[in-house]
Amino acid sequence: MSSAASRNALKRWLQAGGAGLLLILLSFAFLDRASAYWAKGLDPALVAWCRTLTELGNSAWYLVPLAFAIPLIYQAQGRSSDPHRRNQLSWLFWAALFIFVAIAASGLLTDLLKVLFGRARPAMLLRAGDFGWHPPGLTAKLQSFPSGHATTVTALALALGMLAPRLRGALAALTVLVLLSRIVVGEHYPSDLIAGVAVACATAFPLRAAFARRGLIFRRAEAGDFLPQRLAD
Repeated sequence: MSSAASRNALKRWLQAGGAGLLLILLSFAFLDRASAYWAKGLDPALVAWCRTLTELGNSAWYLVPLAFAIPLIYQAQGRSSDPHRRNQLSWLFWAALFIFVAIAASGLLTDLLKVLFGRARPAMLLRAGDFGWHPPGLTAKLQSFPSGHATTVTALALALGMLAPRLRGALAALTVLVLLSRIVVGEHYPSDLIAGVAVACATAFPLRAAFARRGLIFRRAEAGDFLPQRLAD
């Protein structure tokens, strides 16, 4: 990457980071408290439905199967004598690894930030008026910021959307629903969700660039865009 391209990339990241920080601050000032009281008065049937929906943000649903599948795909690739089959399995291996790392790395970063910020969850605001920050957040009730479920579902949607651009619209819609479910079930404030999305973006996009530099499942077009490699490439 040229120095000019590097400067432009850094400028875009700084702009995105500034916009994300502004959204978090605005949400903290104007939306967070209201969202907690709004969620408290919702229909129990809606809350129950959202408790099911919100499980889509549980990283274990993705990391555990991928942890088993990745080595199996690698072994199958090594045993295959068909070049086309090996090419397919190689693409599938790196794609699965990309998704795994995107979710795991962003999740680890979010877990660290949760402890560093120590933000009280909405339930503590409703019970005791606690809208504060108590670092280090060593218990679940003090680990509201950022949202781990928001990070996971966003990282998953980004990774899948990068690999299959045609799915981006559906993935974005599903991600929004899962994010909203975290407010409905009383686990997070909107600013927690914005921060979780930001962590996922800050992980997935550099990860894609790293894969592309090594010619793995992505390539960089002349215009600078990252494109997924097809199996036949």
